Amino acid sequence: RRQQQMIAQSQLDLGFLTLCDFQETDDKYIYITTEELLLAVPSIHPLCARAVPGKGPYPETDLAWFRHEPFARMYPESTIRSFTDMIFQQAGFQPTVLFEPSSCHTILQMVHANLCCGMVPSIYTKGAPENVTFLSLPSHPTRNLTASYKKGSYLSQPARYLIRLAMECWGLPS
Repeated sequence: RRQQQMIAQSQLDLGFLTLCDFQETDDKYIYITTEELLLAVPSIHPLCARAVPGKGPYPETDLAWFRHEPFARMYPESTIRSFTDMIFQQAGFQPTVLFEPSSCHTILQMVHANLCCGMVPSIYTKGAPENVTFLSLPSHPTRNLTASYKKGSYLSQPARYLIRLAMECWGLPS
């Protein structure tokens, strides 16, 4: 959200943001990729056994089954937090919040330590600790990674090149 504010105030020429469509402002957005939000659970958690094969690479589970579990959730000002707030609301509960870090890596470390569950983007499955199980939700909630700049402003060649590099990094044609 801070990047969005800085772009709107012409304090930042270009930002790389992960947002849901409803979080976009009047600025310009260039789509880079989509990432799914996953439930990260200690692998020893008994509810892991209730997960069923899903449409994607991760088993699916009902988030409501975890209503009595503690969660690590991103700090309230992050764009992912408003998205997870909506997901929990749709599941019919507000989770018990153990900790509100500013990093998904910290959430994974807390899950790894068997302290809690957490919601993290699918990119964080790469290199994650072995004792963390990732589960999809039946709705497969996603958000977009975008490059953003102020509407009506000039996007320089170096900025366009940086966006092209980001797209190549994600394996997309530029």
